Amino acid sequence: MTGRLSKAVGLVAIFAFLLFAMPKLNLRLGPAPIYIIDLVAGAMALSALWLSQSYRNTKYPFWTVFSIMLVLVMISEALSYYHGASLFETVYIFFRIALAFCTFYAVSILIRTREDYEAVFKAATLAMCLSAVLLILTSLPMTRVLVIETVFSIKNLDPAGDGVARKYLFKISEETAARGKTLIGATNTSSTFIALVWPLAAYLHGTRQRLSRFWRLTSMIGVYLAPMAVMMSYSRGSILGVMLMVMAAFLTPVGAIRKGLTRPIMAVALLVVLVGVSSQLFFFDRLTNRVSAIFDTPVETYGEAARVLSYVDPFLHLDQHPLHLFLGEGSAILRTGQATSSGLANHSMFAANYYAHGMLATALYFFIVFAGFYYANWHRKARHKHADLGVPRALYLAYFSIFPMVAFAPGMGFEPRVIYWFTFTLGLLAALRNNPFPATRPDPAPPSLDWTPRLTFMARNRA
Repeated sequence: MTGRLSKAVGLVAIFAFLLFAMPKLNLRLGPAPIYIIDLVAGAMALSALWLSQSYRNTKYPFWTVFSIMLVLVMISEALSYYHGASLFETVYIFFRIALAFCTFYAVSILIRTREDYEAVFKAATLAMCLSAVLLILTSLPMTRVLVIETVFSIKNLDPAGDGVARKYLFKISEETAARGKTLIGATNTSSTFIALVWPLAAYLHGTRQRLSRFWRLTSMIGVYLAPMAVMMSYSRGSILGVMLMVMAAFLTPVGAIRKGLTRPIMAVALLVVLVGVSSQLFFFDRLTNRVSAIFDTPVETYGEAARVLSYVDPFLHLDQHPLHLFLGEGSAILRTGQATSSGLANHSMFAANYYAHGMLATALYFFIVFAGFYYANWHRKARHKHADLGVPRALYLAYFSIFPMVAFAPGMGFEPRVIYWFTFTLGLLAALRNNPFPATRPDPAPPSLDWTPRLTFMARNRA
């Protein structure tokens, strides 16, 4: 069982590396790319199904609600063909979304010990370092062109990377900084992925006495690269998530992880001051203009208006299409632009998931998001005085990056790699129920108030 389990945890570590470094890594077989992360997710699901027979007393948080939501989502995905998507598109997206949701079940079964968590955290931290380096280098004017033409031209890393890279270079100036880019996808998504791994890297950095020299160096590089990369994404949502993390680290006891967040923040702030806020190496104009648009022209500006309308239009749409109360039109039909929701704002998880999977599935999705935070906060608290709470506290802080993605981005509604990102995190949280995390040092036994054993021992000695 130990050998099988270690191999299964290895699959989770490989999945974490792919998710946070290159989720679009693929092999081209036929009309559509076969993503490696999907193959690994399938292997994880089979391993979890095999090993679950040995854990009959295992507790699985969120499973009931998550399973109901999964059924609704899969029915909606199957209906894409009825609404006009091709059979190939429907089947292809159906299986990708199914694998993304099954990741939650697989991770919650396969992660059993603190060592398992640390192996996954190491893989995620290494991947995050690669993504952070890419994001920073593609933001700086002197390295942008070389990196994009070298890395993003490899179609096995991203099927559409070459065309996206050309469009990206065409739109930006070669003399000033711009929003960075990674192999994960859009800048907002990339920086949010990086933000989630940052507390996990901070946890490893706080336990460096147990790490090899390579992982000590990797965790140290990770905790300093992450906030720099998030800043150079100039993404309001990602920066908001980081701000929430840091506030939570100050307001709640999180042990040594706090140093892994606050010290890099101060180092990044010092670097910006020394280089100069108005330097050509930074693109703060974009950030200040977009923040000003929130307050000055929230309706006239497209991005802000789309976000506001994404919480209004679904209710107007539901009034005309009451079947959307239970089922949506699937992700495949939304990609073709032929759905009844075409043209409506979907710039949030609420709207995107409503159009794809219906109002009931969306309500369950929101319930799981907030229940997950409650669950993370519960495990953050010490259940006994000498408990080792490093892993729960790292996951609690990482969870703050999810809220801006839910509120301001549509990816969690229908994009497989973003759903992977959420279900993977939720699976790590669910696995906490079956990990006692004993104290690193033994808890001293309390003094005994029962005098019977002592009196018996004394009586025997006298006899």
